[in-house]
Amino acid sequence: MDKINFAALIFGILTIFSCTGTNVVGSPDETMKGFIEKMKIQDFAAAKEYTNNNTDATMEFLDTRIKILREMGKEEEIASLFGGIDFSKVSSSCITTDNKSVCKCCENDTENCKDINLVQEGGKWLINMPKESTVE
Repeated sequence: MDKINFAALIFGILTIFSCTGTNVVGSPDETMKGFIEKMKIQDFAAAKEYTNNNTDATMEFLDTRIKILREMGKEEEIASLFGGIDFSKVSSSCITTDNKSVCKCCENDTENCKDINLVQEGGKWLINMPKESTVE
């Protein structure tokens, strides 16, 4: 009887641990929607809620670059960031495989698109755009 109880206990523990690793809050589509909303208003600090640590430097760089370009009166160069994607006119669709996803963000009235990578980290889907990536 003790062997059966022990086996049942082990089975229960393994079941619990196998389920906890797959509890991911939200989806890549929800993450992209939130990120796009923050990018529309160019709130890079709030956009970090949807990005991983690898992306923090990229977001800080974009924030600083936009401030400098505005001070210089070069609004047209701001529009070229993110491959010229205008986040006020964008929709996205994501393709997910395992713990990675690629979301295609396209302007609604053009064929201008940009792929954005997402990964599962800390139980959430987060945008992964390391500093080394080509954001422009």
